[in-house]
Amino acid sequence: MNPALLFDSHMHTPLCRHATGTPTEYALAAEAAGLAGVTFTDHMPMPAWYDAPWRMRRDELDRYVEMVHEAREALAGRVEVRLGLEADWHPGTERWLEEVLAAHPWDYVIGSVHYLGAWGFDNPEFVDEYDRRDLADLYRDYYALVEGAARSGLFDAVGHLDLPKKFGHADPSGA
Repeated sequence: MNPALLFDSHMHTPLCRHATGTPTEYALAAEAAGLAGVTFTDHMPMPAWYDAPWRMRRDELDRYVEMVHEAREALAGRVEVRLGLEADWHPGTERWLEEVLAAHPWDYVIGSVHYLGAWGFDNPEFVDEYDRRDLADLYRDYYALVEGAARSGLFDAVGHLDLPKKFGHADPSGA
């Protein structure tokens, strides 16, 4: 495939607390690699009780948008820079999602599932919980949430469909 047609559409910024580099630096790297563009999809702010160490806060959302727009302006005509979010699908937070998604005109929104109930199953701090779970049940519950995200109509794509295997816990059904 021609790299000049490719985008990297799952990029985070330091506001998510687990990435480094500015959007402009990422866009320059994409240009050097010959990519057509990048879409920033930082972890969307959620209520304060939800996964705060791994995402931007609500009061940082406007700054995030500004940072992406600065990169867009800096590389205009060279690399396309798009504005997006990675939004968590977590039952009970739908109104919050709708509010945040309505705050700006997003180019692309990924819907992702990072929690099964209160368990952040992709967080290395909580990996020992896998030993207490039935993997068939875990994957059934995960896929049900992913299906809910897809059916919600809030997202342009669903992210990492195989996230529970991050620590080597494969789906026992072979799916």
